[in-house]
Amino acid sequence: MIKINHLFILVLFFSTHRLQSQIQYGGIQQCALVFSESRSNLGFHMINGIRFKRFFTGVGVDAEFARRQYYYYYYMPGSFNTSAVYADVRYYINKKKNFFVLTDLGANFITERLSFGESGKYKKQVGYYGSIGLGFKARIGKELFYSFDVSYCMKQSRYDYSYKTYIPAREQTDKYDIRKNCILVRMGIEIF
Repeated sequence: MIKINHLFILVLFFSTHRLQSQIQYGGIQQCALVFSESRSNLGFHMINGIRFKRFFTGVGVDAEFARRQYYYYYYMPGSFNTSAVYADVRYYINKKKNFFVLTDLGANFITERLSFGESGKYKKQVGYYGSIGLGFKARIGKELFYSFDVSYCMKQSRYDYSYKTYIPAREQTDKYDIRKNCILVRMGIEIF
C-alpha cells in the first residue's frame, strides 16, 4: 500500500510539473473606446489569467467613464460611471497565437454615488455584462505583446429611485433598467 501511494505521488508530481511548463500566467491591460447609440465613452480593462495551449481564461475588470449629465432632478439614464467584473475566455485561432476570438460574461455595477439633494433616494442594483469579439496581438518583446480587439458588448445598469409625491402624499419607487448595446474597441498590452 505504501509503494502504491509513493508511486501515485511521483506520477502526480511529474504530471503537474509537465502541466506547469505548458501553463503561462499573464495579464492584459487595455484602454477602450465604447461606441453606443447615443454617445461614446472611454474605459479601461485589466485581465489576469492563464493560457494553456490555444486557450486563455482569466478574470477581468472593466471601468467605463461616462460624462455626467442631469435633467432637473434626476440622472439622464446611462450617464453614470459603471464597472464590470467578468470572466474572459479567448481561443487563439492559428498556431502563432496572434489571432483570437473572445467572449466575456459577468456582472455590471454602478460605481458612482447616486444622489441629488433630498428629493429622492437611489438604490443601486447589479446588472449583466457580456461581449463577444475578434482580435489580434503582435510581439513587441520577449514576453510583451500589443493587443487589439473589437467586440459587440451588452451592458445592463439597474437602480431604484424612491421619492415622495405631494398630490396624493405617498412614497413612490420607480425601477430603472438601462440596457446598452455598444461596440467596444480595446487596445493595450499583454504580458506572458
